[in-house]
Amino acid sequence: MRTKGDGSATIRALSNPVAYQILAAVGMRGPQTTGDLARVLDVPTSSLYRQLSRLRDAGILRVSGERQARGAVERTYALASREAGALTAAEVAAAPVSQLRAAVRNFMAAMFADASAFIGSRAFARGRSRMSASLTVTELTDEAYASIRREVQATIARLSKESAGGDTARKRYIYLVTLPELASKT
Repeated sequence: MRTKGDGSATIRALSNPVAYQILAAVGMRGPQTTGDLARVLDVPTSSLYRQLSRLRDAGILRVSGERQARGAVERTYALASREAGALTAAEVAAAPVSQLRAAVRNFMAAMFADASAFIGSRAFARGRSRMSASLTVTELTDEAYASIRREVQATIARLSKESAGGDTARKRYIYLVTLPELASKT
């Protein structure tokens, strides 16, 4: 993770559904003001501000701008980095199981919501050839698995940099989920 907070602060933040909705909105739409987020998310204002503070304190979001609005300061929030909210294996191992379960459930819920929104949209009919889904089941050592994760992350970072500003560059949603085999009950 590349944030100013520690792994436990990130897990705590991501285990809250409101915080995860905020993170997803900023990640998908780009920098958002508190007013933008209030219009997009159906959450109480007090929850919105509390979770924005937690995401900022965990180093997942940063304040990218401030302006006067209706006699108060309105902040604009952006992701702190491309890796905002990413966790190392050590941070995952140290996280309380209940908070980690909630964070993973929030991630999966966001993935399903994004996929459902896309397949239910007009863009699906026009752009379905640009989407893909795949499942690979294979046996790997822990070292080989770690190598694949590093290579995928490095490839995405490199190609994002190379594509920036290109005529056909557009936002792509890439969800990577890997699960170990469940232990058999024999």
